[in-house]
Amino acid sequence: MQQETFRRIGQIIGFSLGLYWLALFLLTHLPIAGSMGKGWHLPFSIPLDKLAHFTAYAGLGALATAWWSWGRMPRRRELLLIAAVIMTYAAVEELTQIPLHRNADLTDWLADFFGMALGLAICRLTWHLGPRWLSSQHLVANSASAPKN
Repeated sequence: MQQETFRRIGQIIGFSLGLYWLALFLLTHLPIAGSMGKGWHLPFSIPLDKLAHFTAYAGLGALATAWWSWGRMPRRRELLLIAAVIMTYAAVEELTQIPLHRNADLTDWLADFFGMALGLAICRLTWHLGPRWLSSQHLVANSASAPKN
């Protein structure tokens, strides 16, 4: 039963990654208002655009790492592979926005890179610090419920 639950969580992470990536693709390929007649209005200004790129790719990096290495510590080689796939996608994404009268912007790609790096780092740190934190919480819970002499 526990193994089945563990497998299901991995599947949910994979499904979430797919939906997240699809949403990211759609949002980055909507035409900007005024560029092709009536388009979609972006809910943020240009400086917040970089924050949106950073945040979106932090989420993408974290989800991709969690899915790829579900249940074990992600290895450096795997992190490099995940980073290469995501950053190649980010470059392709920027270039495919050109036909939609959007800009292929190097600073967007850099924001994507730093966000993705944060997402990977969060997953890696979670594996380092998570067991220690959980064991300390377990100890605190056990000491609180222990009978006093």
